[in-house]
Formats: sequence, C-alpha cells, structure tokens
Amino acid sequence: MTSLMQPTRTDRRGGVGDSVARPDGRLKVTGRFAYSSDLWAEGMVWATTLRSPHAAALIRSIDVSRALAAPACTPCSPTRTSPAPRPTA
Repeated sequence: MTSLMQPTRTDRRGGVGDSVARPDGRLKVTGRFAYSSDLWAEGMVWATTLRSPHAAALIRSIDVSRALAAPACTPCSPTRTSPAPRPTA
C-alpha cells in the first residue's frame, strides 16, 4: 500500500520553488539583449504618460499649450485616444 503513495516519477520537470530557465536570460546577462529603451528609428516619436496624483479625481481639462509650443512636438489628443469612461456604481 505504501508504494501507491510514493511518487514514481524520477524525471522532475519543475515544481513550486524550482528555478525556471528564461529563454532571454543568456542575452540579458551578457548585455546583448535589446530593450525597448535601447531601440531607435528615424522619425521615432517619444511619448510620456502623466498620471494624476489623486486616485479617484475627475480630470476636467488638460492644458497642453506648453507641450505644443515645444519644438518638434507631435500633437495628440488624450480624449480621442483614451477609452470611454467606465460607468460608476
């Protein structure tokens, strides 16, 4: 009866607490991995996200005049690119 309770598998393929081999691990530790911040292309546009410091605040307007006045600024409209607001309970 004890033989039924003992695991018979001898080829362990991983479990809780075991290390997992990462396919990109060797490239990262040798410095050959290309992170997204390392990539560059001609005419590439850089963007940034500004988050509200208030978790449940209602944003009534966004003043982008200083950003649009900057040289080589690519305008975008946050209201056109953002998803519709979720209904609140």
